[in-house]
Amino acid sequence: MVIEPTRIKLSDLSGLLGMEELVRLAIATEWLIVEAPTIVTVRQDGSRLDETKPLREKVVCELAILLPAHKVWEGRFVPNTALLAAAKDNAAGSQLDGVVPLCIRKVVSETSLEDRLDLLISVAFDYRELANALMHLLAQQLNVDVSRFAAKGSWHDLDQSGQLRKQEGSAAPDGEWSYFFHGQDCAFRSLSTGRTVEARLGFGPICGDDFGVFDPGFFLGFINSSLASRYEYQPIADLLCDWWENARLALELMEDRGVLRRVSRRVEDQLSWVMNRDAADSRRL
Repeated sequence: MVIEPTRIKLSDLSGLLGMEELVRLAIATEWLIVEAPTIVTVRQDGSRLDETKPLREKVVCELAILLPAHKVWEGRFVPNTALLAAAKDNAAGSQLDGVVPLCIRKVVSETSLEDRLDLLISVAFDYRELANALMHLLAQQLNVDVSRFAAKGSWHDLDQSGQLRKQEGSAAPDGEWSYFFHGQDCAFRSLSTGRTVEARLGFGPICGDDFGVFDPGFFLGFINSSLASRYEYQPIADLLCDWWENARLALELMEDRGVLRRVSRRVEDQLSWVMNRDAADSRRL
């Protein structure tokens, strides 16, 4: 289920101070985007000065307190295109008129996720099993040991894209699949259903040959692309509302319940999870 935002435009910044009205609208609409006008001045060093930013940051903090069931954040500055063109490539001293969207969106509740926890874990298990099955088939086709994909950057000399061919004694789930490597991941897409799954590579020291490593965006894409052939996923899709933040909360809940554990390929990457072996084994029984 995709939720479209309700948008309101303010004529001046004083509208941001009407907290009660913003709270009422946010609760009534699920997802509210408030477009607040601002003027940005380009400094000598090319950086931009936004004098209205402190006010917006104050509003974001106060709304976050008043709306604990919502995520409140500030979007990127969107300049008026006509004035942007007239600013002579952002020359020092020029001013850009535009808007900064203030976004307020209701997040999925822990209670709602708990109510569907068994199905959520089942979907996560499917993701893991499919990613691993496809990577093993690809390794067989490329005539390499599957452990090669667990080591960082050790696949760049292989065919970077193509179609999984039928292998003797094995068959890809959901028929024929295409694949392509990108960055440190490998994307698979079912040619018959459109289903997609991302195998995460380079986690060998942490996960061994387990390529079903979860990322909020990839997990969300897997769920949404599976709906045509996996109708049972619909309640989870409805809960997550095609939103990365909700997918993150779902993965964190499974971490809290001991189903997943957090892993990282590098220090700055703290949003990946792998299924604990005990949880995976119990699903196979």
